[in-house]
Amino acid sequence: MLLVLAGFSLKHALFDFALQTPWMIQNKGRYGHSAGLCHAGLHALGSILVLAVAGVSLTMMLVLAALECITHYHLDWMKEQVNARAGWEPTMRAYWVWFGTDQALHHLTYLAMC
Repeated sequence: MLLVLAGFSLKHALFDFALQTPWMIQNKGRYGHSAGLCHAGLHALGSILVLAVAGVSLTMMLVLAALECITHYHLDWMKEQVNARAGWEPTMRAYWVWFGTDQALHHLTYLAMC
């Protein structure tokens, strides 16, 4: 399970930072926008790869990936909503506290998936 959790963490770093495009970043706060859906969907696909390597059944992979996609999408949307409504920007401490909270919630999702 620790290797699966490590796989999820590496996948998260890849898709949340290295491969996230400006289009995704700029539009995740617009509910239903394809950019946020694409971003969450890529996370789900990455998780399917991690779960496949771990030998998880196809049914369980699809269920977990769907739940992650929905959860990831809404966590990101909520983060953007709070930042926008509060007026928090990267130069403010509150922005980084909220950013860290968002990241912790994503990782707790992976722990639940394990």
